[in-house]
Amino acid sequence: MESARRPWLGLAALCLLPYLGWWLTGLMDLDEGFYGAITREMIRSGDWIVPRLSGEPWFEKPILVYWLAAPAVMLFGDDFGPRLPSVVCSLLTAWALFRFARPRFGETGAMLAAAMWSTSLLAVGIGRMMLTDSAFVLALCGCIFFFWKSLTAAPRWRIAAAACLGVAVLAKGPAAGAFFLLIAGLVYWRIPSLRTGFKGGWLAAIPVGLLVMAAWYVPVSLREPQAFLQEFIITQNLGRFGGGDLAHRVPWWSHPIYYPAVLALGFAAWLPSVLKRRRSLVAVGQDSDAALTQYLLIWAAVIFVFFTISGSKLVHYILPALPPLCLLAGRALAKDGGIPQLTWKRHAFASACVICALANVGFWFAYQNGNAALHNAVRTDLAGCQSLVVYRGDSAESKTDISLTLNETSRPSIFFYFHGPGIQTADPQAALAPGEGSCILGRGEPDEDLRESYTPSSEIEPWPNDFYLYRR
Repeated sequence: MESARRPWLGLAALCLLPYLGWWLTGLMDLDEGFYGAITREMIRSGDWIVPRLSGEPWFEKPILVYWLAAPAVMLFGDDFGPRLPSVVCSLLTAWALFRFARPRFGETGAMLAAAMWSTSLLAVGIGRMMLTDSAFVLALCGCIFFFWKSLTAAPRWRIAAAACLGVAVLAKGPAAGAFFLLIAGLVYWRIPSLRTGFKGGWLAAIPVGLLVMAAWYVPVSLREPQAFLQEFIITQNLGRFGGGDLAHRVPWWSHPIYYPAVLALGFAAWLPSVLKRRRSLVAVGQDSDAALTQYLLIWAAVIFVFFTISGSKLVHYILPALPPLCLLAGRALAKDGGIPQLTWKRHAFASACVICALANVGFWFAYQNGNAALHNAVRTDLAGCQSLVVYRGDSAESKTDISLTLNETSRPSIFFYFHGPGIQTADPQAALAPGEGSCILGRGEPDEDLRESYTPSSEIEPWPNDFYLYRR
């Protein structure tokens, strides 16, 4: 029994090592800052259905990131809690890869797949941040793995696949459903040996998936029908895919090379070894597992092609293509003897140590040069404030310009570390609304009405990040 546990313990330690220290730096702006601020407002208000920022609905992402983060923050605090769900989901993805690969590729292939995932710069970098992607990838992996079992073992596994798909839609939105439909359709078309496995199980699976999705999509659409349709469905999903998000666009010539470069960098620790066995990576000819190889290739190709043709580009979009590549690479390296066990374990341990060091140093420098002083000031100097206004007084700008500059200058992570009610606004009247004990943070000079109502806080000037602080 003891010897059987050692591979598990060693693999678990290896997978955890790159994530150690995720709690040493606070949240970054912008994405983490927004998610943190909304999580704080959810905790404070008790509204677990409509995500809100400054009291207004915020539908950039579905609910799961907040449902996971809020309990973690409440239980483990502002430092350890907000990124904990991402770390746990990343570790669970490594475990899922191992469990799926072990009966199909053997113990060594399974351990290699999990080790490759956990020593990927791409997976670790995203897994150490408060983002939606780690939970989404875990749920999508569960869906694709259970769907394979429903095709090759018993249709009842389709129910588990549908439940995982519902969670994936709660994590990332309707794109998860589109991925599954594309993958399933291509599998049916390109792998004739699996077609008989498509029979049965759907009448039970579809309602389960819809019920999981309905846990949030139904109540939120009933409470905020117009905002949800316009912002979440049209702007954030259809608009982003079409390139409507100008902040996430890249030059047209970089589209074909953008994600190959991201994957190559994210997989750099294992890329030379994998390229030496590139024929085994995609071999489908004489292998008994030809159908599974094609299945994994279709999974990776759907994600890759979808985001390559998408008008919006971000590094972490391609993360769902990494698990099938880890499985294929793990099998290729373990095939026909592959790499000696001691060699790959040493390589994996060295890679984990290097990535852990790089991540902690990189995050520390980014945080020190970005938000460290600001967050410390919020925790100390705003402790006595009853409410907070983050203000930009510039009435000459258009509404669009004000919205964009607010996103850049307000530092939404402020609202995560300030535990009281707060708003960000460019409207002087809204800034005047809070009563006694309120504070205002902003850049530039406040309006005359604000000068009359707020007094400068002389004991803490200059404030970090070029903010000024006024108290009321």
